[in-house]
Amino acid sequence: MEVAEAKEIEWTPERGREQAYIAADKYKINREVFVKTMECESSFSDPAIQSGHYKNGVRETSFGYSQFNLPSGLQTADGRTITKDIAIDPVQSLDAAAYLFSVGQASAWSCYKNNSI
Repeated sequence: MEVAEAKEIEWTPERGREQAYIAADKYKINREVFVKTMECESSFSDPAIQSGHYKNGVRETSFGYSQFNLPSGLQTADGRTITKDIAIDPVQSLDAAAYLFSVGQASAWSCYKNNSI
């Protein structure tokens, strides 16, 4: 089966959740915790969404369904540093987030760390 590029897919919240389940299953992490964390972070409303949070009058540079705060220094499973292009691509972003959950870095997400899920 060929994988469609993210821009060829209509990214609805339902499709975002489905992709999050795919990523969670790939890395054998708790699906519900992962999906609820990503939903808390972005509501799966827009794959290119930027955080609406401000700190000291400056808007956070967190992007995408996974809300990667850039520059984060975090890396994908294949060792690429997460960039804005990766963060706003739903497939790559959720894959990277699930990988990071699988290696014990779930606390990088405030919704997980603050028990907001």
